[in-house]
Amino acid sequence: MPEEVSWLIVGDFNLIRRPEDRNREGGDIQEMFLFNEAISSLGLIEIPLRGRRFTWTNKQTEPLLERFDWFFSLASWTLKYPNTTAKSLTMVTSDH
Repeated sequence: MPEEVSWLIVGDFNLIRRPEDRNREGGDIQEMFLFNEAISSLGLIEIPLRGRRFTWTNKQTEPLLERFDWFFSLASWTLKYPNTTAKSLTMVTSDH
């Protein structure tokens, strides 16, 4: 990949990276491992999320909260734009 190319990968991956990405115990450790392995093998750098810890809720009385939305860049982007951060906005209706 040419050095001058800088890009981002952003999306709802429906995967968590760590147990702390949920508000209660659970989650598939093997899926977390594989997700993190893919991120590492692609040389991606996580862009920090500001403003909230979780990006999804099941909207139940005692909600399950998880972080499914992730923001990644290549090292070239991070070097060019070192102060890049992401901010999750509140969605009042379904995005599906």
